[in-house]
Amino acid sequence: IHLTWREPLADSTLYALRVTSINPAEQPADHVWTIEVDDQASELLPAPSVQRFANVGLTMSVPSLRVPGSTVRGSGGNRLRLVFTPTVPARSLTLRAVLGYDFGAGSEESACKTMRLQGRASDDKTRPLLVVPPLQQCTAATMVIEFSLGILVGYEYELTLDVLTPEAPAVNPGDFQLFSYIDGGGFGDEAWAPSPKLFPGMAQFIVERVSGSQESGALVTSKLSMAFKEDIAADDILELAFPPMFSFPNMEAANFTCPVEWATPAVGPPGICKCRIRKERGRDLKRCTVTFWVNTTSADGDHRLAAPWSAGSQLSFRVIVVNPSAVPSAYDNMLRISLFGSGGVDPRSMGHQRGWP
Repeated sequence: IHLTWREPLADSTLYALRVTSINPAEQPADHVWTIEVDDQASELLPAPSVQRFANVGLTMSVPSLRVPGSTVRGSGGNRLRLVFTPTVPARSLTLRAVLGYDFGAGSEESACKTMRLQGRASDDKTRPLLVVPPLQQCTAATMVIEFSLGILVGYEYELTLDVLTPEAPAVNPGDFQLFSYIDGGGFGDEAWAPSPKLFPGMAQFIVERVSGSQESGALVTSKLSMAFKEDIAADDILELAFPPMFSFPNMEAANFTCPVEWATPAVGPPGICKCRIRKERGRDLKRCTVTFWVNTTSADGDHRLAAPWSAGSQLSFRVIVVNPSAVPSAYDNMLRISLFGSGGVDPRSMGHQRGWP
């Protein structure tokens, strides 16, 4: 703002002026004001906080639509992760989802029982995590969850909790809304986060432990049964992804073979087992996968998996893995199966189940 006066301003005189402005959408990095008169300038003055959460991000543990029959806290429930940095202290938060999401309701299925909130100093990522006070109150409904606890300025928070994704895709899903209230009930911060992109879900995905125990380092044989809502075509790819730190037995051996055995049909494409280290949210995590390339070879009538494989037809196989040394976080602990088209980057269909134990 540039102002001029008809007469010179007198020295040693206190002047006041009022300015009406529109707050920015986000708080600027250089959030200061100054006033200059001729060749004189004031010190930098901190501007009032723009009450909008900063560094907001929202992701799903598995970016897929809901598998029919799933419940919020059941094995087919998904996990939401929300990060945010407040600009004012707050005593309660409200997260409002878009149409189709479900945080559950009632004592047994409420996402309140699965909530985890932690904070870290936003100016020093190496400082230990902040111990967040326990929830004082929490209420979950179909698309809204409200909870009361202390939120401090100067910390970046991470909230994770169980949720059900929509059953059907939305043309324009809209945004999630997060807002807070300060002591006394006044309005705090507010922000919107775009809805995550969700891929089509499966008709069915079931995981059963056939043998082995829940102990860390134990060998476990699991049977995976599934059905897709669409045909499996020639050159499609099936990918099974395990939660972090699972591994395959004797993978370092020169004669290692991928420990996969088909059940339905009796013969299927061989599994290709791979493990690699990935950097995720500042951590090195080992991720192991099994990949199947579907071909058009047909033999033994209906006893071999061959394209096209009709939508709704059952597939099942057994796989042997080694349990990790520690239980992965609730957000990471998901077993995922994906169907990719030939040369496709995005999955045509995806399903998941909670992992070990």
